[in-house]
Amino acid sequence: MRLVSPSKLAVLVVLLFTAGCAGPLASGGGPRPTNPVGSERPATIWTGFSPASGLTCPDIGPLGLRRVLLTSRDSQHPAVVLCDARDVKHPRTLPGIDPARLPTFVAESTVGYTVDNGASIPDWAERAVTLDLTNGATDTVATTPGLMILGWSHNQKMVAYMNDTAISERFWLQRIGAAAAALTPPIPVKSHRVGEADALTVMFSSDDRYVLFVDTWVQRLQVFNTSDGSIVYEAPSGDAGGLRTMAVWAHKTDRFYFREAAGIFSWNPTSGVSSFAPGLQWRSPVLSPDDRYLAFTTTDRSGTPRVEIRDLVGGVASRSPTWRGTDGFIRSGFTGNTTLLELELEPCHADSQCPVSFMPTGKTLTLQVDSGAEKPLTPAPWLVDDYWPHA
Repeated sequence: MRLVSPSKLAVLVVLLFTAGCAGPLASGGGPRPTNPVGSERPATIWTGFSPASGLTCPDIGPLGLRRVLLTSRDSQHPAVVLCDARDVKHPRTLPGIDPARLPTFVAESTVGYTVDNGASIPDWAERAVTLDLTNGATDTVATTPGLMILGWSHNQKMVAYMNDTAISERFWLQRIGAAAAALTPPIPVKSHRVGEADALTVMFSSDDRYVLFVDTWVQRLQVFNTSDGSIVYEAPSGDAGGLRTMAVWAHKTDRFYFREAAGIFSWNPTSGVSSFAPGLQWRSPVLSPDDRYLAFTTTDRSGTPRVEIRDLVGGVASRSPTWRGTDGFIRSGFTGNTTLLELELEPCHADSQCPVSFMPTGKTLTLQVDSGAEKPLTPAPWLVDDYWPHA
């Protein structure tokens, strides 16, 4: 039996599906080490993982990626598959991971995710689990009723998460091996209608000094110090405060960008909040590793989606073909070109509960920012859920 509030549980998987790995439900944030493929040899993948049938790994080496996690969005054949640049002919299925349970690289040879322990009340709980890719061992790092969106720190020493008991929510920070610390008192859960601006996000800043929570279900956007749990920024909440949503951290500074009714704003610990792009209403914003390019999904008046890319240095904007959505930036370890991962989109199916008018087909593409060249990376229904280096 689930303790998550029924309204949120009903659409959580739908929001995950429509967001992509770098969308408003993303559980990471900031860069990870970016050494070119071949500069050091990663640990060997455990041979006990079952081969993944019916799938050919994409050629990820030229993109500067060592490993990727692919998730099948085919409800009849859900799976999480690991592909390694040095052994693309042998994709491996990772056991015990639901594609909707936020699988992500915590380290090059460690995958983190959440899982329901299957027990009945009062012993039921959600767990944050890590899987060691070198030996198949799992380890539980956090347990709580109603654990939802989870963020992993870049230094691998902390996790942060929301939990929902159907009556209230709380935000938590936990150092690995220690007890969790509540960052907020219980926040009452009210009824909520699903909308296109919904976001559930937990992200650490690139230096792990701060952790950001965005939860439009309780109209909260808050930033906390990870050193002592104190609040460093709290957006106005409640109906009068408007909706703060769709946030993304920079990689090189402690700055994040977020959306509200009047447009896009930015925050940093020195100068606070400032206007960035008045009137803009984005979805799934992502920043390139050097923070030069900002990409996001936007729609025209007819609701047709596409990706817009802004050069924050040169002030130039470009656009993708229509029916594309953002999924993440990578930088090639060989050419230095900036590459955007895109989701191919299609109109929302009549039998699907979509917060927007579109949904992923299950196909991932790459777009070269410098040339505009686009090509497929994975076939449907395989989406790139995470990658290492995360860049």
